[in-house]
Amino acid sequence: MANSTAGNPFIIDTATATAIYTDRFQLLAIQWVSGSVADVCSVQDGAGVVKWEVIQPVTNTPQGMAFPDELELTFNGLKVPTMNTGKVYLYVKRT
Repeated sequence: MANSTAGNPFIIDTATATAIYTDRFQLLAIQWVSGSVADVCSVQDGAGVVKWEVIQPVTNTPQGMAFPDELELTFNGLKVPTMNTGKVYLYVKRT
């Protein structure tokens, strides 16, 4: 599978330092599924500002969080330059 931003959620399975998505959007929730301890996932906006980053503490345990309506996380573009393994699911509202 390749990175997909056509639907909701965005499904990212390949790390890249180039923009995966260039438009503005609100992040409602995020979940990263990885299989190995100490794997890292970094989600950034188009300018490279880290918006969410986590190190996998336990094997086969999804990591994620939801953002309440009043605390939605705003992105201008999307990069996922670091993701050792797994997939990251981004539940979005396009603005």
